[in-house]
Amino acid sequence: MPIERSNELNELGWWSHWARLSWLSKSCYRLGSREFREPLFNHAGFLRAKKKPDELVTVAEGKYLGEGLDPAFFLQRLPEYAHTKKLLLNRGYTITDTFLVMRLAGAIPKRVSGVTCRVIGTEKLDEWCETYLRAFYGELSLLKSVVASVKKALGEGRTRFVLASVRRKPAGTLAIYGRRGLSGVYCVGTIPEFRERGVATALLRRAKEISDSEGRTTLTLQTFRSDSLERFYYKRGFELAYSKDVLVKKK
Repeated sequence: MPIERSNELNELGWWSHWARLSWLSKSCYRLGSREFREPLFNHAGFLRAKKKPDELVTVAEGKYLGEGLDPAFFLQRLPEYAHTKKLLLNRGYTITDTFLVMRLAGAIPKRVSGVTCRVIGTEKLDEWCETYLRAFYGELSLLKSVVASVKKALGEGRTRFVLASVRRKPAGTLAIYGRRGLSGVYCVGTIPEFRERGVATALLRRAKEISDSEGRTTLTLQTFRSDSLERFYYKRGFELAYSKDVLVKKK
């Protein structure tokens, strides 16, 4: 299975715990969430290019507008999607960012002293969720929604949640979702006060160890270009597998 399709299915499996996943056709999906308002949780996309995607675009757009959301598409930057991209641009969408899908290709990240990374279960679930929110949002207003999403993922059984600690204090998070030989890494975050101490590097190393122990041959992660982390991941053995344009239509 090509890396694009395999990774897309991995992403959808993971994010379906956080947002509602629906299929507008066999190859066109839609994610929607009233709790998490960003395009990451509210966008449509394709697993396979369509010669005439107009109707699917119209349906997805109408559903987002009906929910009071800006319609968004994540579109793979491949030649076969050029027609769909042109269609969206002509309909008033603008490219707001680039979503980078990266694959581990080099040596595993180096070992980091002073950082402990543990796979957690239900007993540390709240702590993982609070750490995730402090790392990504700086506050806890979404705690109830994050806890519900994490419980759903734990119940499915495909996800391992890793909590990093520095001097026994929660410092960072990572989740690894396995599907068909591919491990997708998500929610890599460090609380601001613990940044620049190797927390993310230690988490990535633990993710590689988990992936290897479960017999998976490919490890991927995603990041927005606007987050300026591409160089960070290159230095830790990752390479660009493919990318997606983030197209948003403002109401």
